[in-house]
Amino acid sequence: MSKVSEMDASRPRLSCLLYGESGTKKTRSLLTVPSSLNVKILDFDNGAFFLKGKPGIEVLTFVDPPPIPKGSKEAKTKGPLAWQRGRDEIISTLLRPGDTDLLVVDTITTISNAIVRAKLEEKGDPYAQPTLQEWGAVIRELTSVFSMCLDPRIHVIVMCHEEVMQSNEGGVIGYRPMVNGRKLPNQMPNFFDEVYRAVERGGEYKWQVSKASGALAKTRLGMGFANTGVIVEETGQQKVEKFILQSWTKVFKRLKEEFNGAVP
Repeated sequence: MSKVSEMDASRPRLSCLLYGESGTKKTRSLLTVPSSLNVKILDFDNGAFFLKGKPGIEVLTFVDPPPIPKGSKEAKTKGPLAWQRGRDEIISTLLRPGDTDLLVVDTITTISNAIVRAKLEEKGDPYAQPTLQEWGAVIRELTSVFSMCLDPRIHVIVMCHEEVMQSNEGGVIGYRPMVNGRKLPNQMPNFFDEVYRAVERGGEYKWQVSKASGALAKTRLGMGFANTGVIVEETGQQKVEKFILQSWTKVFKRLKEEFNGAVP
């Protein structure tokens, strides 16, 4: 019987957005997920191949073939595209988890691009410039995915690439998740309880868990604060940056402590 079906619906779930630039070990950090959890990874980046076959981990890959230009004599892609198949898997897993305890979506950045691709394929020209109406449809579909993370039946981790925000003079003024849309990147943290930014500091891979230095980050579990016993580093002058070593084991342990052991 599924662990999820045995759990009371009122028990807390982890709902986390993890973003960062390429090479900050976002996907590899999943090796630190507690072995007691059954994990399903929906891989839109084609980067979770090294996790296939690991005990307790299921990896499903959703990658589109290269688009075929309008007017080409080559046969067009048959069947649903990556986003259409991936969307159905996200919905079915969240509504009917079965044995899945943790759903990982890797990454929402690639999904964002895949939705645009699907919209353009519908009108027969994958290289066309999206219209305002098509951009609006993309934002609505992305928002629908995030909305399902507000009160999930199982634990959810959504990964995302990072966008570096620059001033007119070229200086770095902040960091935020990279998705299509003018307002959506700054709105994404509203859909998650935990928002971590993956970084490399001094040869170690860490998660920034506090909103400082222009980075979007937050923790309702108090990760990185002294009373949790997992504080690693504090830097900065005006606002304190807090970093913890990358470890999902510590996050789930903290979740269990915070809610008196009411999670698997």
